[in-house]
Amino acid sequence: MNLILVAEDDKKIVGLLIAEICDKKKYSFFVNFVVLPDYRSKGIGTKLYDLYEYDCKKNKLKTITALVQTSNKFMQQFCAKKGYNKGNELFFFEKDI
Repeated sequence: MNLILVAEDDKKIVGLLIAEICDKKKYSFFVNFVVLPDYRSKGIGTKLYDLYEYDCKKNKLKTITALVQTSNKFMQQFCAKKGYNKGNELFFFEKDI
């Protein structure tokens, strides 16, 4: 199952959180989380994330996971602030085609 949360300002999408929810295994993986630059540091990301975590708890999930690029210091700080523990180091592979 997928969960999509959207933040709007005057019918314009300014924030988005997309997550996969695995009911059987009781975890969720947030796939995409973005707030437009002009709308950052206004609490929009926090509200989206808090709603997401509330929904996960309501559905009795046990774990939320995320992959964050090592270059994305802002998201690393956000995750740390929200109580995430750094897991094992992973490598991010990409290919231009």
